[in-house]
Amino acid sequence: MSSDNSVKLNTAGKLHFFVILSCLTMQVIELSDFYRFFAYLNLVFVLVMFPSTFNNSTKSEMRPLFYLLSIPIAFVVLHYIAVMDLVFIKELRRIALATFLTIGIWMLAKNNQQYVRNNIFKATLAILFFYISVQSIAIWLLNKPFGTLKNPHYLAFFSAAFLIFAIYAFFKSSRYLKWLIAIAFFILGAFILHSASRPTWIGLIFSAILVLFFLEPKLRKYAALIFAFVLVLLVVFNIGNFSGRFEALLFHLGSEERAVIWRDAWALQKSSSLTQWIIGHGLSLSAFEEAFKPFSQFHLVNNDFNTPHNYFLEVLYASGLLGLFLFVHLIYFIVKNLLSHMKENQEARSLYLLLLLMLITNLITVSITVPFTSSYNLMMIALVAGIMLFLNEPRLEK
Repeated sequence: MSSDNSVKLNTAGKLHFFVILSCLTMQVIELSDFYRFFAYLNLVFVLVMFPSTFNNSTKSEMRPLFYLLSIPIAFVVLHYIAVMDLVFIKELRRIALATFLTIGIWMLAKNNQQYVRNNIFKATLAILFFYISVQSIAIWLLNKPFGTLKNPHYLAFFSAAFLIFAIYAFFKSSRYLKWLIAIAFFILGAFILHSASRPTWIGLIFSAILVLFFLEPKLRKYAALIFAFVLVLLVVFNIGNFSGRFEALLFHLGSEERAVIWRDAWALQKSSSLTQWIIGHGLSLSAFEEAFKPFSQFHLVNNDFNTPHNYFLEVLYASGLLGLFLFVHLIYFIVKNLLSHMKENQEARSLYLLLLLMLITNLITVSITVPFTSSYNLMMIALVAGIMLFLNEPRLEK
């Protein structure tokens, strides 16, 4: 690559970095129009810079790209075979934007790796404090129940992700920043309790238990004590109606809304033909909502759903057994690589662990709350996969 091309890629890489940061920032405060603008701008950056970025790449270097593209393309193909209609629906657009976000993050490692490494921690902290400031003003000054977000689970999703990052940042920061991050940690916890999102609480509890297995024995003991203390505090004093919400779930498990939806969704799935069991009915959420109405008990009270609130049932209905295999394989691939690199790369071990916890918390939380093809879910998977590929790139010192 000539020096002129290298300089151009370097400059474009800096702009691309801020486009991706802006995309993620707009998502966490739910400025949807701006989020889509930056998501499509990232797509343009990827397409324009792709030839120069991968011009001299070998087959082995390109292999992750082919693998990265194969799963979303397979979902798209299954959809078109199922519906026999070439309309590019919004669910397909979301898959495309998430795929390009993953590629865009990976390309940053090839075009401007050192600049990103030097600035990403500070930039993420800035987004964290911006998110806390905006949501605090919206909730406690403007009396908006879920901040700038339209759903309590959305507030919980993003607050949980930032909470995990805040723990990582606390140990990586100076003494002055530690105080600010500690304050941020408690505010994020308040957001999560305020949301009353049991799926998010469950996701964080599971991740907290999971992280204990990756800590050194001495540190594991202290972490377990802190976790147990916080959990007891929440339960005994019922902070944020924590124990009350779980008690209600325990005593009404069979009649809980999601349990009823799952039973009805399974009845819908059983009405599928053999072909539909294999390739599904298509990814359209509105089509699922219409098909689900005759099977849904909630339809009788004019409460309809465009998702079964269960990823396995949703992906099975939308993309069949083939799609379910692709989904499980995608998660397995990401988790396997994160665990593998955690063992091999001690320098970045905490970063890989951070990504693993974010992915697992997100999957537990969103898998029973929002559609699989929602931008909230796809963005998190894309973010984790993209950063993983970024970290896997050979370190380029400049």
